[in-house]
Amino acid sequence: NLRGQIVPVYDLGMLLGIAGTESTASKVVIVLDVHDRPCGIVADAVSDILDVAPSDFRASPVVTPGTDALVSMLVLKNDMVIALLTPPDRPDPDEPAVPWPRLIALSGSFVLLISGLQYASVNGWESPVAVAQLVLGVALLVGLAVAQRRTGDPTVRAEVTRAPLFRPASVVAFCSTWGFGVTVLAMGLYLQTGLDLSPLEAGLAFSTFSVTFAVAGLAAGRLVRALGIRHTMALAMGVAAVAFVLQVLAVPRDALAPVIGALLVGGFGQGLAFDASTSASLDGVPDDAAGEASGVVQTLRLLGLSTGVALATTVTAGQGTDGLGVDGMRTVMGVAAAVAVVAVAVCLVPGRRAATGPQPRAHR
Repeated sequence: NLRGQIVPVYDLGMLLGIAGTESTASKVVIVLDVHDRPCGIVADAVSDILDVAPSDFRASPVVTPGTDALVSMLVLKNDMVIALLTPPDRPDPDEPAVPWPRLIALSGSFVLLISGLQYASVNGWESPVAVAQLVLGVALLVGLAVAQRRTGDPTVRAEVTRAPLFRPASVVAFCSTWGFGVTVLAMGLYLQTGLDLSPLEAGLAFSTFSVTFAVAGLAAGRLVRALGIRHTMALAMGVAAVAFVLQVLAVPRDALAPVIGALLVGGFGQGLAFDASTSASLDGVPDDAAGEASGVVQTLRLLGLSTGVALATTVTAGQGTDGLGVDGMRTVMGVAAAVAVVAVAVCLVPGRRAATGPQPRAHR
């Protein structure tokens, strides 16, 4: 208690990994300002107080290999040489080890699923190799999910998975990028092969999707404040579902304007879903688990994107009598619309409410 202000005090002996200091008459607490916050450190004794100018600092000489990393700087003052030490980082014994076997198994399951979808697009769904890859990939995912619930050291901590908005945010992250993969492949293919546009013309047409995607990022903050994060995610996926329906209607008309309209609507929905799910995934998650939550959501986004592209390739390659797979395009976009509607339902289901914490802001 320093003049009515509570100041945390740290024992350097414990921080440096040596025995903690015992309290004696010579022990003192040095109060410092660290990032504009006061804190105290316990010192054995204080012999003097020096004012050190920048000209008093000297670079550390290399005496033996490795010592230059320990002695960061020297100070020459009043015929004294003072060494400023930078102790090497010490591993935290309480920090959990990286669960490499589980991460490798998770990556393997994704590879099997994507490879199985691609193999089926070439060799058909009745191919034993494709079926085996898909079954094994699903089995690995189910096994990892069961282990996640039962193990005492889960891959993803309960503080992350039990956050009030983490599950709907994860569903939106996966479903939105799944639909993004479908849009990129199906619409890109249709613009060039169905409407016979050059690569440059197709790129310019698809840029309309990017424009509204960026505009959605600017509008996300206001929508979150007005509707709440859960309803903003539902709105985003509802707009995405409408866009997929518009794509289904636009494909057989052999006209560019309906496709542009569908891309404009889809870009706004996808951009809004990206910003809203990013904010929601961190709501209610402890600060020390924010990186873990963000990593899980990004993994789901990549999985959604890759499986969306793989499934779109599989379906469009197998349907259509004109060689363009138009029937397959309409099928996969119809499925994407249904998936988006499922995500809307998940967002609207009431969940656990956070005990404390401000309303999350949309990230740009």
